[in-house]
This record gives sequence, structure tokens and C-alpha cells, in this order.
Amino acid sequence: MKALIKINLILKTAILLQALLLASSGLAIEIPANLSRPDLDEVVQILGFNTGTKFLSNPYPLGGYSGFEVGLSTEFVNSTDLSRLGAGTPKQSSFQYNRISFGKGLYNNTDLFLQFIPFSSSNEISEYGGLFKWNFYQARYLPFSISFLGHYSTINIQDSFINESLGYDLLGGINLSSFALYFGAGEQKARSTFARNVLDTGDPNISSGMNSTGTFVTRATQIHSFVGLHVNVANVFLAAQIDRYEQPVYSAKLGLRF
Repeated sequence: MKALIKINLILKTAILLQALLLASSGLAIEIPANLSRPDLDEVVQILGFNTGTKFLSNPYPLGGYSGFEVGLSTEFVNSTDLSRLGAGTPKQSSFQYNRISFGKGLYNNTDLFLQFIPFSSSNEISEYGGLFKWNFYQARYLPFSISFLGHYSTINIQDSFINESLGYDLLGGINLSSFALYFGAGEQKARSTFARNVLDTGDPNISSGMNSTGTFVTRATQIHSFVGLHVNVANVFLAAQIDRYEQPVYSAKLGLRF
């Protein structure tokens, strides 16, 4: 009986994700050409740190052998400033993309999440990553917990910009019967690779730093904070989150948790 219920939930999840993917495909983003050295740092802020892994889940552990979560998230990054960099581009006020994620409860209050952006030839963007959560403290008399998050992601935009992000956060959560509030902060490191076709090779700060493959690599570190809300009805949940980097990033996820 339990097996039939799980199969039914999985089928419903597949139908839900297919409908959402057909209804909302990520918008294409154009990276300007002739980027100077200072421009590269701004691109990293907009498309590197801002596209890092988001939590978008319940702060309470998924739980042991049976805990499982699947969902589709959508994220909105303010990309207005890209239009004034380098040779410029048509003004793009927002960069929106979708991620599919899977979460599995492990033991000792640990969870593992995997994510990816479905590839589309229309936007030429690919991404994958993961997040590890360890819920190491649960208050005895209050619905409050604290967790450690470790996360990684890599995004490739048109083979012109490849960013790898690695970070950690401390997450505090308040769980009630049908919703949870969470908040946290941490540090994120980015390693970004720019292809020759978007670089201003006349900039001596770039030409002197290009490697043998004709690419330019930068490294940066960013502190960020976030706050989110998780609402559940039976096995279905909706999560919304605001991440604060230099500019806020807004995200939402719809999924199943069982």
C-alpha cells in the first residue's frame, strides 16, 4: 500500500514538473562583448554570485531513509546593469531561469539536494549543483533549529561565461504546523572563466592575464544573507526566498515532500 502511494506521488510530481516546464522556460541572456577588467567583476556579481545555489526548502530535516523532496524553482536576477558594460546590449531588466531539484534525507539529521537547469537551445544555458544540510541543533521546548549548509554550483552561459560557486551558510529555522520561516547568512567564493569573444583584448589588464586557451579567469568572495518562507499543504509545498548580494535575487519553488 505504501509503495502504491509513493508511486502515485512520483507520477503526480512528474506531471506537475512537465506542466511547469512547458509553461515557463528560462529567458535568454546576452553577455556584452569588449568587456574591460572592471566590467568582469560586475558580470561576476550579476551572473556569478546571484545564480548560486538557493536553499528553498524546509529547515527541518527530510528524515532518514524515507524522506524525499522534488521540486521546480524559478529565480529572477536583476540584469539591468549588463546593458552598460563593454560594447553594451539591449536592456535586459531581468534574467529568469528554472531549476529542477531533488532532495534526499540521510541519517543524523543530514539532507542532500541536487539541482540542474534543464538545457534549452533557445537560451544556451546549463547549470548543475548540490547542497548538503546538517541540522545540528533543535531546541527542546521551541520549534527552532540551526543548520549548516554547504553548497556548490556551476553555470555555463553560451560558453562565454562559466562560473563555479562554492559556499557555506548558517541557517536558522522556525517550524510551525503548516509553514516555516528561515533565515541565514554565509560566504560564497566564485571562480569565473570568460571566453575571448567577450573580452576587450586591448585592455592590458586582460591581455596580460589571458591563459594559453585565450580565456581569462577571475576569483572573488562575497558575503550574503537570505530569508525565506515555506508553506505546505499535505505533501505539496511552496517556498519563496530573497537572497541579498549587492542586489536582491527573488526565488520560488513548487514541489512535493514525502
